[in-house]
Amino acid sequence: MAEALPVLAEAPAVHTFKTTRRALLVLAFLFLTAHAGTREFQWQSSCTTASNSVSTLKSKNISTTSEMIITEQERVVTNESIHVLFGLSGNAPGFLEEVQVALKSVLLNAPVATTHSSLTIHIMADDEAYQAISSLLVDDKSKMNVVKEWVSRNPIRIEIYNIQSHLQDWKERIQTGMHQFQFDQITTSHTLGTYYRLFAHDVLPIHTVQHVLYMDSDAVLLANLQSIWAYRKDNTYFTWGREQCAGFLLLNIQKLEELWNLTATLDLQTFSTTTHTNPSDQMILRAIHATYPQRVGLVPPPWDISFADGIWQHKYDLTQARPEAGMLHFNGGKGSKQAYFREHESLRDDNPQKDALTPFRVALYYQQLPWGWARFIAQSMIPVGEKGYLLQIQFHNIDDHSNANSTNTASNYNNSKQRPIQ
Repeated sequence: MAEALPVLAEAPAVHTFKTTRRALLVLAFLFLTAHAGTREFQWQSSCTTASNSVSTLKSKNISTTSEMIITEQERVVTNESIHVLFGLSGNAPGFLEEVQVALKSVLLNAPVATTHSSLTIHIMADDEAYQAISSLLVDDKSKMNVVKEWVSRNPIRIEIYNIQSHLQDWKERIQTGMHQFQFDQITTSHTLGTYYRLFAHDVLPIHTVQHVLYMDSDAVLLANLQSIWAYRKDNTYFTWGREQCAGFLLLNIQKLEELWNLTATLDLQTFSTTTHTNPSDQMILRAIHATYPQRVGLVPPPWDISFADGIWQHKYDLTQARPEAGMLHFNGGKGSKQAYFREHESLRDDNPQKDALTPFRVALYYQQLPWGWARFIAQSMIPVGEKGYLLQIQFHNIDDHSNANSTNTASNYNNSKQRPIQ
């Protein structure tokens, strides 16, 4: 009997376990049966809701609704704003094509940080450019007019300034700063528009804006603006790449007046001769860099890829020399009225070095990307369940010797009104 005790002692436990397991299975079956109807209803209800939403969107022929847009009352105070600057002169069709491509690349690389960073795009334009860019943005026949219905994760503003009344004053100040040259020498290789960036402090509200990323119209962004913005420094006049290309640089606009004062003291004639550099805004910046190197910052190689620097002349793939890329600059101009992507040698099939130049073709993505698709891409970056910001556009007609703080005429196109995207 002693040997049987363990068996007798374990038997009730085994029996209890089997009974308990059977009971649990029965309870589970009853639970699932009782809730099957409810679960089925909930699933069907979710599908119906989604179906109704799709039907609503189709019936209204819109891609989003006003409920998905942050209202003025819901807008948050941004911790930081990234500022991008364009300087536009004239209304040549090829030039305007370039502007659209550059602008598209900026909008699609707007900040997406959760710290509510915002983006402000400043466009300084003479009369012809002001009228042309305004039409592109608001004319119903323009493919670009979807920008006025652009919805993004973080706030975006486009500020357009008509700077025509400043031009005579700027010509005189350029002549004063570059007094060793005749004015026709100063504008031989580029138009007066290339100097607009160096007068941003006369136009932009410098009490709220210190740094801007200036971009030529023939430059495109490949990486998010948050990365390049991290390289600005308060104690510098500007920050650019080692190749010293003025078509893509961070400008400290609060120090531009000081920069012009220094320019007037430099022997630019000797600098031009010894460096074989034509008189231009870029020559001014290079002379400042050579004389005051401690006041100029440098960005890393991914933010310094320009066709003019000759790196493409290497026989090997460009990506071996530049394994990372944040931008591309095509160095257009030189009197051409065609957009760079229409004639640039880096994009021509008959170029014997086209294989090494293949990475430059990435810019064609923005050129060929329809504006409506670009808008959808931006909207897709908004996390599911969150609202987005409707892009704001403001136009400024500026009186002489005034800036954006005292504009003669300023109008908000969207005027902060939230409405469905058509």
